[in-house]
Amino acid sequence: MELSHSVYLPELAKCLHRETRLIYNEDAFFFPVVHPNAISYGMRYDAAATVSSIESAEETTVAYCLQKPIRKLSGELAEEGELLIRRSVPMEKSLSDLLAAVTCGIVCGVIRTPTVKI
Repeated sequence: MELSHSVYLPELAKCLHRETRLIYNEDAFFFPVVHPNAISYGMRYDAAATVSSIESAEETTVAYCLQKPIRKLSGELAEEGELLIRRSVPMEKSLSDLLAAVTCGIVCGVIRTPTVKI
């Protein structure tokens, strides 16, 4: 059974605190609650994290694009800009998974370089 947004959004909103980091797929989920630490990702033009280009050769390179500053768990700000993600394996997993993982890495402070190899 699939739950509708009207069922679980009010419950989710009750769980959000000022310190909560909420990372969600904007392509698959409409989140009408305004929260200072809500970070959207996806292929929509208004997503906070998206992909600006993809190049394939021996190694796939994805340009991850942070379109607005986001607050890390440490409290410091990750500024908008691009980060190159290099993959030696084919893009069999969705870009959505890649966007979520890199965004989490930035928020947690484990991704600090302009190029990341996955």
